[in-house]
Amino acid sequence: MRGTNGRHVGQISKVARWFRPGEAAPIGQWVIADGMVYVGVSDVEKRASGQAAPDGCVIDPDLSVATSYADRDGSLMSYWPRYDEIDPRSRLAYLEWLSTGKSNPSINIGFVFLYFYGIERRVFIDGVENNIELDALTGEVQRLLQIYGSNNSFHGYAKNLLETINLLHDLVSKKRFEPKLNPEQKGISAATKVAIGRLLANGQAVPFDWMMSWWLEDSSTRLRVSGTRCFAEFTDLMRTRFGQHYPSGMRIEVPNSRLTLYYNGASSGISGDLSHVFHEAVPDIEKSSGPIDRVGEIAERAMDDLSAFARFVGRNPNQRKSLLAAKLLPIDCKPEWVQEKLVALAEVVGSDNEACRIIPLSDLARACGLECDKKLNRDGLEIVAMSLARLGVGIEPDPLYGSTSTSHDEKAHVFCASGKIRAEPNEAYSLAVAMTTLIGGIASVSDTGLGSAERHFLSWIEQRLGLNPVQRQRLEAHLDWLISKKTKFTHVRKLMRQLPGEERATFAALAVVIAKADGFIEQSEMKFLELLFDELGIERQHFYGVIHQMDDGATPSADEPVEIQRGWGQRGHTIPQPSDHEEASNGVTLNEDRIKQILEETHAVSDILITIFAEDDDPEEDEEFLDGLDLEHRALLQALSSRETWERADMERLAHACGLMPDGALDTINEWGWDAFGEPILENGAQILVYREAIEVHESAHTRGH
Repeated sequence: MRGTNGRHVGQISKVARWFRPGEAAPIGQWVIADGMVYVGVSDVEKRASGQAAPDGCVIDPDLSVATSYADRDGSLMSYWPRYDEIDPRSRLAYLEWLSTGKSNPSINIGFVFLYFYGIERRVFIDGVENNIELDALTGEVQRLLQIYGSNNSFHGYAKNLLETINLLHDLVSKKRFEPKLNPEQKGISAATKVAIGRLLANGQAVPFDWMMSWWLEDSSTRLRVSGTRCFAEFTDLMRTRFGQHYPSGMRIEVPNSRLTLYYNGASSGISGDLSHVFHEAVPDIEKSSGPIDRVGEIAERAMDDLSAFARFVGRNPNQRKSLLAAKLLPIDCKPEWVQEKLVALAEVVGSDNEACRIIPLSDLARACGLECDKKLNRDGLEIVAMSLARLGVGIEPDPLYGSTSTSHDEKAHVFCASGKIRAEPNEAYSLAVAMTTLIGGIASVSDTGLGSAERHFLSWIEQRLGLNPVQRQRLEAHLDWLISKKTKFTHVRKLMRQLPGEERATFAALAVVIAKADGFIEQSEMKFLELLFDELGIERQHFYGVIHQMDDGATPSADEPVEIQRGWGQRGHTIPQPSDHEEASNGVTLNEDRIKQILEETHAVSDILITIFAEDDDPEEDEEFLDGLDLEHRALLQALSSRETWERADMERLAHACGLMPDGALDTINEWGWDAFGEPILENGAQILVYREAIEVHESAHTRGH
């Protein structure tokens, strides 16, 4: 490449000789072995006329040079040095530096600039003869950057020169530009401007890499800690989410302004417009801010979602690429290092896409690199669940839906799905889990186990609550897991103890409906219901009255309701006789109106049902960890711990469902946190912030202590 395609930024009389890279340049007693300097006479006439002349770099061998007291610190030089104007002692320091390899890191930066001026002149004024020389000059500037790049001024000019050299070379050779995702780039690079401008001029959408490059380089962009500390993961997440919004790239309206490129040289006289190298009209993307704003919105959410991972990495840098850290990554963030760690787990799970499989939990844990000799705690179970989710596989038990620690020899129920495997349980799903737990409890005590009637009831729940396919798969796996564990009455009792009185009555009614779903109630189911009603404080005679009314021979007429209990709460709880149109196709009778009423009546506590049903293999351990909090405050803390932030209205609804006053409950939990851990657990404001990591750290520490 010669100059800028044969046209110069400036014009001077060539009165000095250029020594090419590797060509020795003798100057009196000094020899500059690797060349890359101008030696001769400066253009005095041009300077006398007041014109800017880029010849300050020329070394005039006839000018005097001191023999001692070299001005190595540059105290005798001006800010814009010229060889023909600097003090002889400065010339001595400069020639010493040039002849000894141009590498002394302590030399004044002014001497480095004086040498740099010559490279600029060669590239933009006289012109480089071939690509071999251009590569040598590029390498020399890169070498200087490594030694003197800590000087901000030199760093800026050197980077600008390298970028411009590459741009001009690529433009002339018709080379395709490649995006560079550099979080440290300040200002939109010329290559980015040209590449994206060409895409717009050709009516093409802008792909992710170029949009990301543009956004990173824009002066308004500010990366937060989660973006800088975890840049690789941030980029991976951005790529995924950008593709979701713009699968074919972002379409951008073409700006009217045409791009101009201006090189601002370090040397006087080497500055000017380089736009003449274009053979096309390239739009100026800096005139369009909308695309940057759209990418910024995606980036802000991505940085929010990476904040927990970034905090963990900051505290545990040696565990950055562990599955313990990976569980904090958003599920749609799939960096290469995570995929590598999932190979062993994928082999255990296999490629069989059948509806549900049973795999020893210990096998899954070991494939994740976890030790589980006796028990897998919540952190370990979360690692397994998150790792499986990245493979498109769900698991029951899953801590996101209530399960805590579990036995190492337990059987896990896994299923494959194409949708979002793990999502915060919504109200409908939480309610479905509550009902499924009752089904599991009753089926576990039944002599006949889980029959078609209970399965039909579960299907009816899924349909009426509008569960999506993944939720249905998970619910069915959850029920199978409950049955395999032989759900105990204590598991259901935990629910009843947490519910307000009115809601207890509602679920008692539901339990009777489930037990009667197959047309009769077994002796074992009767005992289960007796225990359930005893737990509620309901006299046995009332319970037996309900059962007798539901017997075939004692069922009241269709318009005569069956009373479960008079005076429970503020509204009755009745189970009317099913009408003809409610007869199910498989012969199972379901009272849809009554169950619909039950669904509506349990609305107030649906957000905490998952916490209520959390499997507690060692309740004494949990009670010891939460020592100091009563049952109601424990339930509220467990419910709030399922998220990092809560809208105040939602928190207040949870508190009321637990029978607590919101502000007082928050104060009580924080006082407990100060006493137990030396730090608060909740931050009270327009939004309630939950310091989940503090809870998990102390819970894990307690578990290890056992």
